[in-house]
Amino acid sequence: MKNTQRFEMVLNTSDKYAINLAAELAGTTMANFVRSAAKEKARQIIDKETRLSLNEEDFTKFANALSGGFKPNEALKRAMEKAGNLEVA
Repeated sequence: MKNTQRFEMVLNTSDKYAINLAAELAGTTMANFVRSAAKEKARQIIDKETRLSLNEEDFTKFANALSGGFKPNEALKRAMEKAGNLEVA
């Protein structure tokens, strides 16, 4: 079984020319150039969208909330009691 998949793309003439020229200048094929560029952009977006960044003030609030005592409100107490009465399958 092959561990590859095919992906097709339609380009206008000027985009194809620019990509082909860049690939030639980089000493690679258009397919390798597009694959490499797409993977790099995917990594950047995944990194940006899956990482939480806090400024110093927000980080301090977050750290204090984690290290401080926990006191559930009434709604949470009721929910925890209800959940404690559930049967786990």
